[in-house]
Amino acid sequence: MIAETQDASTNYATLAPLKSSTPAKPFSAYVGNYTNEYFGTLEVSVEDGRLILRLPPRGSYYELTHWNEDTFTYYFTSENTGVGRRGAKFSPERNQVLIENLAPEHSAVFTRSQPVQ
Repeated sequence: MIAETQDASTNYATLAPLKSSTPAKPFSAYVGNYTNEYFGTLEVSVEDGRLILRLPPRGSYYELTHWNEDTFTYYFTSENTGVGRRGAKFSPERNQVLIENLAPEHSAVFTRSQPVQ
């Protein structure tokens, strides 16, 4: 079962850099607390000019790097999901974010519940 989910999500580190990408929205479009019934609450904030993701349950800290439009990546390592750059795909108009490396096991769409001040 672990072999099926190992590296099931896109590893952006193995992809060629985009020759042209659509710019991200201002960081404020992504900031907030997002909840998921299974995984709990994650937080997206701006710290020292960087977009930061904190994943449940321990609030692990990851710096988000822009990939294209509303997709960001972060360095992630786990015995279950492998090592690499994993994706966070935001849908600001829906107040949601998909955390790709969590998706093979459960719905990994988090819905924004409140903005971070």
